[in-house]
Amino acid sequence: MTKSTTKRWTRLIAIMSIATLLSGVSAYNAPRIEAAPAATNTNASSYWDGFELYPNDGYDNGSNNTTTTNTIAAKMINLGDNYLGVKYKFGASTETTKVFDCSSFMHFLYMKQGIDLPRASYEQATVGKKVQRSELKKGDLLFFATGRRGKGKIAHVAMYAGNGKILHTFGKPGVTYSDLKDWDDTYVTARRILNDDIIARAKTSMQRSDTPIKAS
Repeated sequence: MTKSTTKRWTRLIAIMSIATLLSGVSAYNAPRIEAAPAATNTNASSYWDGFELYPNDGYDNGSNNTTTTNTIAAKMINLGDNYLGVKYKFGASTETTKVFDCSSFMHFLYMKQGIDLPRASYEQATVGKKVQRSELKKGDLLFFATGRRGKGKIAHVAMYAGNGKILHTFGKPGVTYSDLKDWDDTYVTARRILNDDIIARAKTSMQRSDTPIKAS
């Protein structure tokens, strides 16, 4: 091998070494792409959406920013349909869907939307806004004096489902629909819980901390 050939190979090797070194520096300084985190069930510990006794069909987690009172009312009524025929039990726990009483059923339907109602029917009649019977909308709560607590005292609650129908639970029928007119003799009042403000606050609270808001 001649001297000129040797010089050319030496120069080529040097150039290749510098190129390799520069390539390594460039790779080191390149932006790092992190692997996507493993999927997690963010609702696993949520009483209203992931609790083992409840189906995963409850609260709208905020993907729909145009949620309205009509949307939430429809969700509650559709959810209630899944429990038609479930037996009535006075004093039923709010942590089971195997049985309901009237107020635990309403508590359940609202809790699934991130709104925490008081437990008893007469307590539920103190929250929200009073509405006239002629102004009823789906999702409104209706209260009746059935005699359990004494004459004229609220002891039953139902949800207005539209077209003169109420969704509730009592006696042997369990969860069922009834004609409101059949309950005329015991009707006391109606309250509206749902409005744009409470829905927005419930969604925000659920997104931030999985915490329902108290109905007021």
